[in-house]
Amino acid sequence: MILKDVTETEENRMKAEQLAQRAFLGDFASLLAHEIRNPINNMGVWIQNIKGLCNEGDEIFDAAKRIEDDCSRVSHLITNILAYSKPLKLNLEAMDMSSYLNEILERWKINFARANVKYYYSPPADFPKIMGDPRTLEQVFNNIIGNALDAFDNKGGVISLKLSLQQSEVGRNKALISISDSGPGIPDELIDHVFEPFVTSKKKGNGWGLAISKRIITSHKGTIQVKSYPGGTVFEIFLPVVNGGG
Repeated sequence: MILKDVTETEENRMKAEQLAQRAFLGDFASLLAHEIRNPINNMGVWIQNIKGLCNEGDEIFDAAKRIEDDCSRVSHLITNILAYSKPLKLNLEAMDMSSYLNEILERWKINFARANVKYYYSPPADFPKIMGDPRTLEQVFNNIIGNALDAFDNKGGVISLKLSLQQSEVGRNKALISISDSGPGIPDELIDHVFEPFVTSKKKGNGWGLAISKRIITSHKGTIQVKSYPGGTVFEIFLPVVNGGG
């Protein structure tokens, strides 16, 4: 009994140290991001002035455009770092996931058509509501769907969404949102690390999308996992339903 108490105390101490380290790194990342953003914004203003002094197609114009694109990528990276390091502020409300997912797909219809992608989703009737933040959850689904489109590489494919109820070990129901695609799959060496920052198989990706997505789902007291195989990838998102779905 004494040994168990000592072990638990040591584990609690290590967890407290890890939380303190994360808090410090979060504050440092936030400070660094702010310090970088200011000169990047100033560079953007001067680049616009340079572009205004020359004609499109000129060598100087093209060089300024490349610098502008690089500044945009750095700015986007800073935004992701800040989103990852700051505490999430969720505006929770009772959500009808059946119609919510349908609305998400409706916004992607034009992109699907351009990429020759077919999608399938049959909203279930009378599905229990979940307590969620529509804004941050949209970011999760957009990340996953956008990654699938990038993986298709303009060769077309299929994306399927399924919403169902799953019972947990303690007897409470959870909403399971399954998002599958017919893409090439995730390489074996990356599959266990896809939710970590800077891990990506995309040519122009920075690996922050899924890391932030996991943080959002965890903040909703849910879980997210991925399964992949040659010819497809499946993301499974579990979210608690209101009053256990009973």
